[in-house]
Amino acid sequence: MPHQGQLITDRVRQLVRMRGPVIPSQISKEIGTNILMASAILSELTSSSDVKISSVKVGGSPLYYVAGQEAKLQNYLTGLHPKEKETFEYLRTKGVLQDNALEPAIRVALRQLKDFARPIEANANGDVTLFWKWYLLSNEVAELAIKKLMGVEEPPAPVLQPPLQQSTTTAKLEAPAPSISQQQPLSQSIQLQTQPSTKTEIKNPQQQKTPRRKPTMATPAEFSKFIYDFFTNNNIETVSENLAKKTETEHVVLLPSPVGKLKYYCISKNKKTCTDTDISSALVQGQLKKLPVLLLTKGELTKKAQELLSQEIGSIVVRKI
Repeated sequence: MPHQGQLITDRVRQLVRMRGPVIPSQISKEIGTNILMASAILSELTSSSDVKISSVKVGGSPLYYVAGQEAKLQNYLTGLHPKEKETFEYLRTKGVLQDNALEPAIRVALRQLKDFARPIEANANGDVTLFWKWYLLSNEVAELAIKKLMGVEEPPAPVLQPPLQQSTTTAKLEAPAPSISQQQPLSQSIQLQTQPSTKTEIKNPQQQKTPRRKPTMATPAEFSKFIYDFFTNNNIETVSENLAKKTETEHVVLLPSPVGKLKYYCISKNKKTCTDTDISSALVQGQLKKLPVLLLTKGELTKKAQELLSQEIGSIVVRKI
C-alpha cells in the first residue's frame, strides 16, 4: 500500500496534469502544505522527468507543466523584458530566424527565451549556421524554412514513366535525393546537402586560408598563468572560480575603480579566434548573473565580433591577454 508521501506526490502529479502550468503556491493550497514543501515535491517530479520546468517566471517562481501544455506558457509573459517580448513576437511571426542575420539585441534576447526559442545548427558543406525555431513549429516546417533561407533547392519530384519503362521509373523513385539529414534530432543539428554554387565557391578560399594563420594556443597551465598575471597586473581580485570547459574558465572578480571595487563576471577563452557568438554567449551569462562582463581571450577577434562590439550591446569589456 502506498505510503502517505507517495500519495501526496501522486496528487501533485495529477494536479499538474489537470491544471498546468502551475506555480508552487497553487499546489501548496491544494494539498494543504507550505510553499517550500510543494516546491520540493515539484522539484522531485522534475528530476524524474514526469514534470517540466520553465525558464519564464511568475513572481520569481518557475512554472511546472507536462508535455502538451507548452502552448499555455505564452500566457505568462509579463515578467519578460520589453526587448524579449518584441523578440518573442518576431520569432512567433517568422517561425525561423537566422542568428547571424539579426541585430545584437535580438540575438541576446533569443538566448534568454529558452522556453520559446529552439536553437538549430545547420551544416552545409562544412559551414555551420545557427538558426532559431519557434518552439511550437514542427520539425518538417522548420526544415523547409531553413532550406529556403540557405538557398537549398528541393529536388524535383520524380516523373512517372509509361508502364513500358517501369524499371526506369523504379530506379528514379529509389534514388536518394539531397535533403536534411535526420541522423540527429532537429533541435540539435541538421545536415544540409547543397548543390555547388557561386556563393559556395567564394567561401572555399576563405576556408582554405584559415589553417595558414595557425595562431598558437596556450596549454591549460599556460593559459591559467596568463589569466592570473592579467589579474595581478590590473589589481583585480578573484571572488570565485569555475572551470567551465577545457578552453574556458569563469570567475567573479572585483575590478578597481574611482568609486570603489566593481563586481564583474569574467569569462576567459583559450581559443584561436573570438567570435560574435562567444561575445553574445558571454553577455547572456552576464545578464543571468546580473553582472557586467569582462571577456579575456588569447585569440583574435573575428570581423563579426568587432562589428558586434562596435554597437551598444550591453555592459561588456573585451581584452586580449
